[in-house]
Amino acid sequence: MHIGSLPAISAADTCVTCIETSPNINITLLIPINFQPLIAGKANTPYNHHANPFENNDLIALVILNEIMTTAPSNIVLIGMPGAGKSTVGVLLASKLYRNFLDTDQVIQESQGRALQDIVNTEGQAALRVIEEEALLSLACHNQVIATGGSAVYSEQGMNYLKSIGIILFLDADQATLEARIHNFSTRGLVRQPGQSFAQLFNERLPLYRKYADIIINSTGQTQEAVFAKIIAELRKNKVI
Repeated sequence: MHIGSLPAISAADTCVTCIETSPNINITLLIPINFQPLIAGKANTPYNHHANPFENNDLIALVILNEIMTTAPSNIVLIGMPGAGKSTVGVLLASKLYRNFLDTDQVIQESQGRALQDIVNTEGQAALRVIEEEALLSLACHNQVIATGGSAVYSEQGMNYLKSIGIILFLDADQATLEARIHNFSTRGLVRQPGQSFAQLFNERLPLYRKYADIIINSTGQTQEAVFAKIIAELRKNKVI
């Protein structure tokens, strides 16, 4: 295999592989699952220049691949209010771009073994914010579409980390549109102060979404197809795809 013949990389699942190139030198590669047939049986084995497990160009290609995957901010991170369509649009984006989809609310619920509302009910909204920040900082993925919870922007550390591993896309919509889409405001597991209205929450979060966004997509009055087309255009403009 030569560098010029590397297939397009869209796999998000990877594994760490260590190649011993000499008694004192190891090269650690983050290899997409798609590339496992290439390195099958070669990992964690001594390098032998008489029986090289890789052609020179293969090894160079894998090192370059590793550098791209581990340093470039390759993820597409969706932020926005509840009802903005992060999960819906995220699933569509992931499907069309041949990427995996990750919902951080789902990550939290699976790690905690309970619903977001249960966390709020038993420990309070401040506890959910701490748990959410930990979930954001634990993400170690590449080339994925990530839908965040609406409250992710309360964590400066979490958002700065997300910006380091991806491009932040804010799905914007006006308050009336969002309220028309949300029918479980009181039981949705939202991070909000007791008695805080949707309008107050909207006004509190909007500046934060704009602060962290690399791209802003206005979805008010737009069909799902129109929103998707806008996103694709912006991602191409920003050389993300």
